[in-house]
Amino acid sequence: MEINDWPFDEQKCELAFGSYTYGKNLLKIKLFKDRSNFANRFVKSGDWDIINITTAISETDHGDCCPFNFDEVVYTLQMKRKSLYYMFYLAVPSATLTILALSSFLIHVESGERIGFVTTILLAMTVFLLVIPSYLPVTSDGLPILGINLQVTMIIIALVLFANIFVLRVYFMDGTPPSWIETLCVFLSVTKSNRVKRIHTSKPATAYPAVKFNTTMAGIEMTESSRGSPALVERIEEQGFTWRRVSIKMDHVFFVLFIIASSVSYAVTFAT
Repeated sequence: MEINDWPFDEQKCELAFGSYTYGKNLLKIKLFKDRSNFANRFVKSGDWDIINITTAISETDHGDCCPFNFDEVVYTLQMKRKSLYYMFYLAVPSATLTILALSSFLIHVESGERIGFVTTILLAMTVFLLVIPSYLPVTSDGLPILGINLQVTMIIIALVLFANIFVLRVYFMDGTPPSWIETLCVFLSVTKSNRVKRIHTSKPATAYPAVKFNTTMAGIEMTESSRGSPALVERIEEQGFTWRRVSIKMDHVFFVLFIIASSVSYAVTFAT
């Protein structure tokens, strides 16, 4: 049995009918003149669709048991497996688990739920891999395409788990990222470089009335500026490039990469 395309496989089954006691000199087998609509004469199955039936007359000696040959008629049935059942109970839940695993990148890092969430999905995926062998014969001659798809899906979910661990590690790192990481982020258009804005003003502040603030702290009185005096105002608006910002952008990159990998995996499966 060829299982490489399971559950989209087609199988051929040969059924031979003949006599073990009467040779061709005593029993002559002939085909019906009307051999059309053979498929309509069978009981419908929930597992298989009969595509074609061919018949042929052949001779056999049954292992040189007798001085004469025996006639036999051979029916060849070409059948296609109905895959709706397997797609509904295996492929659809697998795709759902993949979407849930990818949604882990949308969970805030500080929530602390990412690792447990993806681990639970990985365990559920393992259960599906245990179900598949019950539908297949024990053989190492080939691997079913749906089984390969589920294996790839489990690997993707495992990589999602590793990616989340890496993102968490980066998120809680101390210090400042190296310059090459900032350059890489700018090159990938993932983040913007630091922006520093300085505004120098030397014009007297004559457009507003005098404002006087009296703040007393521990017996010390501080008085800020009077009307008409020159003022130098410098504003520095700095958007720091930190490890947290890197981890957030890594979430975006991993999310896109795993969406592409999952889409390719399922596209190959359904296109086969």
